Amino acid sequence: MNDFFKSLTDMGLQSLPNNLVHLQDMLAKLRATGEAGTGAVVVTLDGNGKMVDLVINTEIFSDPAILIDCIRAAHDRALEAIERRKREEVMKNLNPATLASNLGGGMFNPSSS
Repeated sequence: MNDFFKSLTDMGLQSLPNNLVHLQDMLAKLRATGEAGTGAVVVTLDGNGKMVDLVINTEIFSDPAILIDCIRAAHDRALEAIERRKREEVMKNLNPATLASNLGGGMFNPSSS
């Protein structure tokens, strides 16, 4: 792995590993929620897809099977939302202009071509 980082340094990209670590940390801190059963079940996931909160209005559910379906649906919606947010953050942080700015210009600077 040291050869990889050395080659990045040789290309003038020494800050890339730090930028990627920063992006990874930022993505892990994202939160997204999904709802089902008209808000009777709310699931919150972190950027790694781990469930960090689950809210259930138990007064609404008399059938456990319906509750289970709602939990699954809310989880799926939260997972879709967190994946969308992660893609947006990656695209925002890894677009050519941002990369050029973060890397201090150089060979990846679109304005230098």
